[in-house]
Amino acid sequence: MRKTIAAAVGAGLLSAQVLACDLHLGGVDLLEPVASPWPELTLKTTPTVAAKGSDLPAAIEITDPLILAWKQNLTGVKGTSTNVTINATVSTIDADVRTVGYTTSSVYVRATGVPSHTVGPFPGNPATPTDRDRTFRLPRAPAENTGTKTATGLGAIGVMVNGVPFFNPQDAASYNNQNVWHQNANVVEAPSFDTGRGHPAPLMGNVTQGVYHYHQSPALLINQLDAGNTGQHHSPIIGYAFDGFPIYGPYGLSDPNNLNSSIERVESGYTLRNITTRTALADGTDVTDGPAVSGTFPLGYYVEDFGFTGLGDLDIYNGRFTKTPEYPAGTYAYFATLDTNGAFYPYLVGPRYFGVVDPGNIGNGTITVPGDITYFVAPEPGAGMLCGIFLNCGMLCRGRRSH
Repeated sequence: MRKTIAAAVGAGLLSAQVLACDLHLGGVDLLEPVASPWPELTLKTTPTVAAKGSDLPAAIEITDPLILAWKQNLTGVKGTSTNVTINATVSTIDADVRTVGYTTSSVYVRATGVPSHTVGPFPGNPATPTDRDRTFRLPRAPAENTGTKTATGLGAIGVMVNGVPFFNPQDAASYNNQNVWHQNANVVEAPSFDTGRGHPAPLMGNVTQGVYHYHQSPALLINQLDAGNTGQHHSPIIGYAFDGFPIYGPYGLSDPNNLNSSIERVESGYTLRNITTRTALADGTDVTDGPAVSGTFPLGYYVEDFGFTGLGDLDIYNGRFTKTPEYPAGTYAYFATLDTNGAFYPYLVGPRYFGVVDPGNIGNGTITVPGDITYFVAPEPGAGMLCGIFLNCGMLCRGRRSH
């Protein structure tokens, strides 16, 4: 049944008018949080960098993966595209993450939203990725939401380690605008995805400018982080949801409680429903009818075509408690889900977050960057002796990463 989705896309059965991604907006402007200015960093002394393994009593040893995971741009790399028009814009924008800082409770990440992997072209989508200069705030001690879980809404629901946000599976449109059968962006808009599996959502009022984002496993980012891995080892962290829990690539432990267990492709707990008509939800709830399953509306066209069975490895939120190389004592973690035909629902995070979400990251939220933030500078690529610099605004302290 999963082949039906890919076949429909490949056969060109999907309407070209939906490829521009304006359906993300649902007729409403795409809101992004506003962040206060980052404190000015003034170095009072010359940075001193510790050699790997050296004993520095004054050093701060950083082991928190939430600080270490980010793909910082230390060499001025710009965005790139094979499309001349798109490249004219992205080649002027610093790629990946601009700045990482932290306090005892939170990590702050500032990014352009343009990745260092190539972007575009985006067939049917006139938008070009632009510099969003966005700040994200993530909790260092994420916790389960023991009350009503928060739905993953439209717009960003988390951020990849290259500073590119990711969205949930929906594209904001529903059948006959009845808010019941919601279109799956990974089917309806898939023809507009680039090879990195991303595309820009146009800004309302200016369809040529957009917010580059992913809806599914970010293929080119994973290739940058973990090229050639088909299950030889555990996938790396590829991002964090807005509840602060990590998202891994598709490969994890066969026994989540045993770091020495074999590696497998982690399976979604959802399956395509065995239906020919759309009259009820997976739990049996009677709803307004949607279109019958057909070549125009194949199974998977709507997110309600999937139902949670629990037959896979992951829960209804698309995560599980597991030990990982970065969290050897264990953590709750989401996974980018694939099947033998490619990305599979719910792709990154399920319909709801597992943990408590920082509302500052969502919609028209606000993020205040504290004046006492400590900046973290990751090692430059290939600099084997460089182990990290930690800079407190106006003050310098030396540090080393754990290896």
